[in-house]
Amino acid sequence: MDILTEKGEENLSATDKKKLATCGGQMAKLDGELKGARDRLDTLEVQERVKEAKEQKKKESAEAKRAMSEAGVILLCEIRLKYQAKFDNKSDKNDSIWKHVEADFNKAVESGELPE
Repeated sequence: MDILTEKGEENLSATDKKKLATCGGQMAKLDGELKGARDRLDTLEVQERVKEAKEQKKKESAEAKRAMSEAGVILLCEIRLKYQAKFDNKSDKNDSIWKHVEADFNKAVESGELPE
C-alpha cells in the first residue's frame, strides 16, 4: 500500500511530503530519459530505413549502368544455346546465325521481358 492511499496527501508528515516530492522529481527525470531514449530509437530506425533505401537504389543504379543486366546475359546465353545446332552445322554461316540470336534478343527486350 502506498503512502498516499494510507494517509491521504493532506495528512502526510513533512518528511513524507519531501520523499513524495523527491520521488515525483525522479519519476519526471526518468520519464524524460525514457522519452529521449524512444526518440533516439525512432531516429535510429529512420536512419536504418534510409540507409537500406540508399543501398537498394545503389544496387539498382549499378544494375542499370551495366552494359547488360544479369537477366540479359542469361537470356542471351539461352538464345545462343537454342541455336547451338545451327552453329555446329557447317553449312550455316556463323554471321547469319548471330543475326537470328540478335533478333530474338531484341524481340525479348521490346516485349518488355527485359529492361532496355
